[in-house]
Amino acid sequence: MLPENLVLDESASPKDLVELEELAATRFRTDHVQTTLQEIQVRPDGTVQTSAGELRVTRYFLEGMAKIIGMPLGYAYKITPELACENLAQRTRHATNPITVCHVGDIATALVVDRIRRYRPAKSAPILNALQQLKGMTLKRATIGFDGFLVELVKSGCVVEPVPGDAIELGVAVSNSEIGLRHPKASAYSFRLVCTNGAILSDRWQVARWANDPRMTDAGCLRQFTREIGEMAEIVNGFGRAYESVIDRQVPDVELVNLWRRVHYALPDDLNADRILGLTPEHRRELQDQVRMRRPNDPHALTEESVYDLHNRITHAAHEHRFRIRRDLQEIGGDLLDRSRHWLDGAQLN
Repeated sequence: MLPENLVLDESASPKDLVELEELAATRFRTDHVQTTLQEIQVRPDGTVQTSAGELRVTRYFLEGMAKIIGMPLGYAYKITPELACENLAQRTRHATNPITVCHVGDIATALVVDRIRRYRPAKSAPILNALQQLKGMTLKRATIGFDGFLVELVKSGCVVEPVPGDAIELGVAVSNSEIGLRHPKASAYSFRLVCTNGAILSDRWQVARWANDPRMTDAGCLRQFTREIGEMAEIVNGFGRAYESVIDRQVPDVELVNLWRRVHYALPDDLNADRILGLTPEHRRELQDQVRMRRPNDPHALTEESVYDLHNRITHAAHEHRFRIRRDLQEIGGDLLDRSRHWLDGAQLN
């Protein structure tokens, strides 16, 4: 399905919010064209004809087209670009479903199916401009690409040390996508200084979301979103409790198997969850068999893995990836901290 001249995803890591805002408004500015499936013609040479003109396509755009027509990706990757385009043409010839084509310049980045109403994304540049007005917040890391941005901010003076000498700064992570992935969201965030690992903590701690209310203007949604981020920034000291009871806590085998599954699903096909979690394939399969064969009322067994070590391995692996996968891995690592606080002591878990 993938043509030879497929457009590769691009990303950038600006040093400050001013540069990030400029990139969002220029190099990565996403435009939207409302059309229908029958008006789109995908060609084997890696281009697509739309009402916005001829565009070059990305892998995510083609995957979106395949998903819309119900073509399994496992099959789509095995067929030639010519056969894939023929399948697309046959299934969309009479399709009047309203959709939105997302594109950056002459690059088609995604398709969004308009279900109840037309797709109305929140623009990234105004959000980034508003973040610059937050008091006492320092940018630790930022990533922007075709699929959105992730901004990692810490609040001055908000530091915890779960282990002496292992300082962790606390703050807020803000993300947005203009290609149908996720509306603006701000979550509790931690930054480990010793290895620059960032973790996005569970929504149970604190979260701010874009209103996405058709009765509200974009300006009104932005004001509310910014106000909620400011409120989060005032209580970030409390987020440090996520680390207090997990340093030496061992991970039950069922939780480790579930964690492996989440990491595996978050990664591209060519990456390995075993490597990230420090497991050998043989040991992981033994754990899976052990959990699968256990009777419902039998207690779960503790592994030798600690919550804190696994948390750091996952968040460290996020360094290697761009916006979508980095955010997913940081969320998995942060959620592990919260989940472990609610496990029962010892191995008597059900």
